[in-house]
Amino acid sequence: MVRIQNTAKPEAVSALDMQRDIRLALSLADHAPSGPVAREVRGRLRDYITVLEDPAGRYATSLDTATRARDVAVSTIRYAHDLAHDPGGDPVASLRLLAKSTDCLLRYAASAPGPKAEA
Repeated sequence: MVRIQNTAKPEAVSALDMQRDIRLALSLADHAPSGPVAREVRGRLRDYITVLEDPAGRYATSLDTATRARDVAVSTIRYAHDLAHDPGGDPVASLRLLAKSTDCLLRYAASAPGPKAEA
């Protein structure tokens, strides 16, 4: 579990909660990309990306230097960071990109060496 600190009341969020929001975002992108629920899900995905950046970064730096895998991981993390801090854009694309970026960072964070996110 990780703690989301960007909200008024920090709450514990599990990887399962994040995966649920990823699936929800992809569904909302197809059916209701601009409603209040979609806006709330986009906000949560942005928070998840912010929380997952450090452990995902540990994973990226644990990869062999000068390899394609490391370059891809570093680029993916940088892109997710930029996306999480860009509030604008097409609501459909935003939901899909935030969902896919969160999914990638969640996978990287799960493979990161060292301490896992706090419970």
